[in-house]
Amino acid sequence: MTGNIIYYLFFFAAVALLYGRTVFFDLTFLDDNIWVEEYHFYLSQAAQWWSFFIKPDFVTEFYYRPLLNLSFYFDAHLSGLSPLGFHLTNLILHWVSVCLVFAILTEWGFHRRWSVLGSLVLLVHPALVQAVVWIPGRTDALSAVFCFA
Repeated sequence: MTGNIIYYLFFFAAVALLYGRTVFFDLTFLDDNIWVEEYHFYLSQAAQWWSFFIKPDFVTEFYYRPLLNLSFYFDAHLSGLSPLGFHLTNLILHWVSVCLVFAILTEWGFHRRWSVLGSLVLLVHPALVQAVVWIPGRTDALSAVFCFA
């Protein structure tokens, strides 16, 4: 693991280079405004963090997504109404997924160059752009982290 730190730093730089400017993106009003602005009061209630685990989703009662809501809760506390913190969390989750894929491929016995290549495919794949740049796309980013972990 410690021998791979240079690769993890490389992936961090690649994510920052490819997606770094997205942290300054504004809300898209394709659900971003709902998560950041309309539910800010709900998300910023310090005494309610535990309610994410015992009640349905606060957006709709048909979902149970406690970890997603908890991640938005932390973003609301750290960055308030600024979308910067929400976007930054998505970038970090994508970077963690890429690092986990590298670790999995290396553990499976692939040569490091193939592990790097496989990780870079995940990093740059156009089908995953919305998971990184769209705030509600965090659902996919969190799912990837937990699938690869």
